[in-house]
Amino acid sequence: MALLSNFISLAKGQVDRGIYVWDLNGVRLKNLTEATIKAKEKDIENEETAIKMWKARKDKYPDAIAADCSGFVVWCLIQCGAKKSGYDKTANGFYKDECMDINKKELRNGDLCFKIGIRDGVRKIVHVGIYCDGKVIEDRGRKWGIVSRSLSLGGWDKYGRLRINWEDNPKQYVLTRILKKGCEGSDVKELQKKLISLGISVGSRGVDGEFGSKTKDGVIAFQRKNPVACGKGAIKNYDDGVVGQRTCEALGWIWGKTKSVDDTKFIPPNLI
Repeated sequence: MALLSNFISLAKGQVDRGIYVWDLNGVRLKNLTEATIKAKEKDIENEETAIKMWKARKDKYPDAIAADCSGFVVWCLIQCGAKKSGYDKTANGFYKDECMDINKKELRNGDLCFKIGIRDGVRKIVHVGIYCDGKVIEDRGRKWGIVSRSLSLGGWDKYGRLRINWEDNPKQYVLTRILKKGCEGSDVKELQKKLISLGISVGSRGVDGEFGSKTKDGVIAFQRKNPVACGKGAIKNYDDGVVGQRTCEALGWIWGKTKSVDDTKFIPPNLI
């Protein structure tokens, strides 16, 4: 269930890094501005608290995100591939439209926890978090940002299971090119999803389709755990962070790259 693992991994990656800003769905701290915060936060005290938190974290965690509680869940769903760009829901909307109601005893990783409150004079769901291993990952508020707390500490009122099929596509993925640092595309996204599903980090940006240094580190970590992935003994620098035929097949994929007539410097896949 790589999709679910990715969803959880993305949420965990923002703990003690991401911040709370009203009505945002995951803006990187490096791209956030004080003007944006002021435009979103209508209350002066909230505005000042959010700006203080942003200034404290923006240089240390530039790729962390700013969101409100439901925006954090939205961001995780979009980044893991469960929802498309443009998707948006409030905490109340998640509970009413996206979840089936479950009992607290039924909770499993990836389920959502909800709080009831009064907003605009109406009693409804006002807060949401993601359940994982007895804890809830939530964008708690401007003073705390994104945190992970024991389920018993949150004062949760309702619980829901997202109507999402988290199961992987049973068809084997076919890789048609060598993947290495600098590559971009849907195949890089598939690689990132696969590594995350195996418990290997690809950095705080998650599944972004860009093969950067963190994704390379992830590939190297996989190769070191699986020497067959790179033909240990066949070449010297076997844990090089490059996904060729051996690494592709070790990932459980099908190697679909063929030699081009113009590829005069083609390296046999079994040596990559």
